[in-house]
Amino acid sequence: MDAKIPLQPKDSQLCSAYASSFALNNLGIKLSLDNITSQLPISEVYGIGLYDLVLFFTQFPLEIVINSNGDYFPLEWENLNSSQDILDLLSASNDLKKWQESLKQCLMKQVSFQRRELQLNDLIDKYKNGWECIAYLNSSLLYNNEDKFFGHYVYIESIGNEDSIIRDSHWQYGGIKTYFSEQLLQAIHSGQDHIIWIKKP
Repeated sequence: MDAKIPLQPKDSQLCSAYASSFALNNLGIKLSLDNITSQLPISEVYGIGLYDLVLFFTQFPLEIVINSNGDYFPLEWENLNSSQDILDLLSASNDLKKWQESLKQCLMKQVSFQRRELQLNDLIDKYKNGWECIAYLNSSLLYNNEDKFFGHYVYIESIGNEDSIIRDSHWQYGGIKTYFSEQLLQAIHSGQDHIIWIKKP
């Protein structure tokens, strides 16, 4: 039987708040879900963007990894080689989208930002070096419902060569779950490798 953890209400967009709660608890910080949700700009329709969630954790050393193009990253960003280059570009614009403004705030707070495809060894090495992880992934690949995309935030509790453990707040499929590490990695890839790394104190 799966271990019991708090699960979000059906059809809610609160997975980010629950994943944040799981991470904060492991970092030794006790905040109620009501406290967390009151501080996060969570839309009832769209949930929360990755960079708005990152801003909630800026009391810790942070790293963002993401691997996407198109609407998320205009083609002219392809040749930008550093976080400072992107910050300079954003700072020069007077017409930023909401996600761009949030990313700008992250970069101004010295959050490390990388664009690349994650490998399993990346995840394993980070955990060995004391980093916590919140991932935005396609949970349909975990729930064996591969005919549609279901974006979802989870807290990754541990990662090994063979198996990984996540805390998943989904109202129906959630719990403390064990998956093959490669299956989890594919779900992360399908979510365009949106990862927040949080360094333990």
